[in-house]
Amino acid sequence: MKKFFFFPLWKVEKIEKALSNMEQNGWRLDKISFFNCFHFVESSPKKTSYFFTYKLIKENGMADIEHFLKSKLGANPVNGAAAAIFHSVYVYRIASDADLEKLWFYRNIYLQHLVGQQILLGLFLPILSVLLLIIQLITSGIGTADMPSWVFIGLMNVLPLFYCAYQFVGLRQLKRQYKKMLPYISISYDDFLS
Repeated sequence: MKKFFFFPLWKVEKIEKALSNMEQNGWRLDKISFFNCFHFVESSPKKTSYFFTYKLIKENGMADIEHFLKSKLGANPVNGAAAAIFHSVYVYRIASDADLEKLWFYRNIYLQHLVGQQILLGLFLPILSVLLLIIQLITSGIGTADMPSWVFIGLMNVLPLFYCAYQFVGLRQLKRQYKKMLPYISISYDDFLS
């Protein structure tokens, strides 16, 4: 069975729980292919946890947490990775019902960074188009920019600005989740991973 999951970064726990529930109902995640297409195979129902890790291009991402998942919790990576804009998503299957709350906390910190990068990426096109408009105004004289240029630049900026607003809402949700988890985390990141 194939199933497509769309999930924003700030709602990843819901997808992890859905995958765990599917495994309890006899559908094991076998692999992930292009554009978040999740492939399932029938299996015997088991209590299993799933954990998603992220990696931004040219960053180590969550390598420490991935090492912890493999070495301390015996997690196995699911074949494939979900592709997203400038980052990859990796899924780990944990055979037991492990307590992942501290890992969720540290992942939340990295996701805030990742969403911030997405916002900066989304702002790149509007800033570039405004600079091009300023260059046009300077080279052709103030007030001589034609109306089609203004309309084109305005339309070109609508989608990236909506994308930035969507990511900003997600960043706020991640920060709220972080504040809720903060009182329960009493161990430092380095102490936790050792």
